[in-house]
Amino acid sequence: MTLSTLHALIGAAILAHAPEPVIAVRGIASKVEIDPHGSRVIARPNQSPDSPIFIRLLSSQPGASKQTIEFMGVVAGSFDLRELLMHENGADATDLDPITVKVESRLRSDQLADVYGLANPDFSLAKHYKTLLFTFGALWVAVPMVVVGRRLMARKPVMAPPPPAVVPTLAEEIITMLDQCGDAPMTVAQKGRLELLILKYWSQSTEGTEMSGAVAKVRQDPRARDIVVAVEEWLHRPHSGQDAQNGAQTRARARLREFRERELTSAAATGVVS
Repeated sequence: MTLSTLHALIGAAILAHAPEPVIAVRGIASKVEIDPHGSRVIARPNQSPDSPIFIRLLSSQPGASKQTIEFMGVVAGSFDLRELLMHENGADATDLDPITVKVESRLRSDQLADVYGLANPDFSLAKHYKTLLFTFGALWVAVPMVVVGRRLMARKPVMAPPPPAVVPTLAEEIITMLDQCGDAPMTVAQKGRLELLILKYWSQSTEGTEMSGAVAKVRQDPRARDIVVAVEEWLHRPHSGQDAQNGAQTRARARLREFRERELTSAAATGVVS
């Protein structure tokens, strides 16, 4: 066997295993499916209106092993689509199997000057045919870019959560209640609420103690004794007449004013409960 015969056999074997080119018609979009061997590919960004063929990658299902290329030839001829592809990391796609496509023209040999055979047309399609194809190809590639851009612009910004509500301290609650009532007569509910807040304010140091024991300790506290006794006398002890009732109320309100000026104002300013 001569060397020339061996070369001929090797060439024939290569041609026998080479994939058949995908046939497409000029100006009509066609598709070809490829296996990128695990490394996905994208279209090169350097396509221009003067390119003889345009390509774009169609979206595929997550985890799919194959990708679909949609292409449209403007000029008749054979092309290897690997030259228009690149891997997502920027590397050339020459490691893929050949992706050969053949673009053919369906025009008859006598239709060179006028595609539709119009006599003396005002607008010659033959003269502007490539320009129209290039324009259509550019718009065809730009549509996905516009859609993606609009979706990105339509995303709503993430709003920060509202700040947590500030819970008033016992001192602030008592001051607010005294301001609301002023010197006007208080309802039964207001009196009960005021007494409860005062007892809670002075019983902070007796946590874990039953209510009756806590109240007894508050009455023994020299700072709290006068105000607690005055409020209890006003709210709970029976009085012989209106004058006695008014006197108890006057003493209780005087103690409340002292209590506010001496204890509550500083506690509210520093945020301390007691």
